Amino acid sequence: MYAWVVENTDAGRNFVAKIWKNGSGTSLTTGKAVARSVFVSGTDVYVAGYEYNGTHQVATVWKNGVTIPLSNGTSDMFANSVFVYGTDVYVAGREEVGPVYFAKIWKNGVLTTSANQLPLFGSYFHICK
Repeated sequence: MYAWVVENTDAGRNFVAKIWKNGSGTSLTTGKAVARSVFVSGTDVYVAGYEYNGTHQVATVWKNGVTIPLSNGTSDMFANSVFVYGTDVYVAGREEVGPVYFAKIWKNGVLTTSANQLPLFGSYFHICK
């Protein structure tokens, strides 16, 4: 059984993305990251979230604890949900450009959505088959 949790430390300024398995926790980062979703496929564990690079939030997937950035860190992008179907890994999220949010979907680490604008505060939060 897997469960995920975000651990808030350092008086609310430092977030550590952490994955838990059978009561034992493992940190995915040393700080400035948030986990949003977990998906287990066979022996592989995927976690979607985002990590702060000092300027922007970077949409991120961790596969078996290894960081895989989905965005280049030049704007705020967030990964909200991860889903694996066969050998394909899908991630749903958003990009924030000022007050406007754009829905985003990545397939196997490649951004697949167009730049169509969603309404204010729009985003993809879940992805499934």
